[in-house]
Amino acid sequence: MKKTIGDISERPGHMNDAWRYWSSDGMGLVEFLEWCEDLHMQPVLAVYAGYSLAGERVAAGKDLEPFVQDAIDEIEYVTGAAGTTWGARRAKDGHPAPFKLEYVEVGNEDQFDRQTGSYEGRFCAILRCDQGEVSQAECGDHGPGERPQYGRARRTLLSPLGRRNGISRARLRYA
Repeated sequence: MKKTIGDISERPGHMNDAWRYWSSDGMGLVEFLEWCEDLHMQPVLAVYAGYSLAGERVAAGKDLEPFVQDAIDEIEYVTGAAGTTWGARRAKDGHPAPFKLEYVEVGNEDQFDRQTGSYEGRFCAILRCDQGEVSQAECGDHGPGERPQYGRARRTLLSPLGRRNGISRARLRYA
């Protein structure tokens, strides 16, 4: 997130490793959120959960902590008051009012991670980072049986660990 905010001419851009193209990051976070606002759409903010399509994973725990902090900072940038560190940065970037945010996607295409317990541990680490009121969570899927880790994530949400994190309701949603 931090490389996709601020003056467009100063953004470094990056190589998209999965699809092999260069992204200028010209449509950064604030542009995406303003686009959603202009079209009266609900944004879905995706946060990195420690797995990359190249098969690289960051273990839950100390190694994942910098990415959890990045997720906290990104959520504050989107929803924080102008008096907060990242809300002030959003205001400096031209949008003083917080954006409405109801949906945060934890990870993307993590179904490729077949290591037992890997997704659940990373999912719960990111879930614990939430600073706001989280009372329900949804796990998405394309269809029954296609991605068993979402079933595991759903069970994790409904487990004592999920309840300790304030989750009172979890459901599997098919896209």
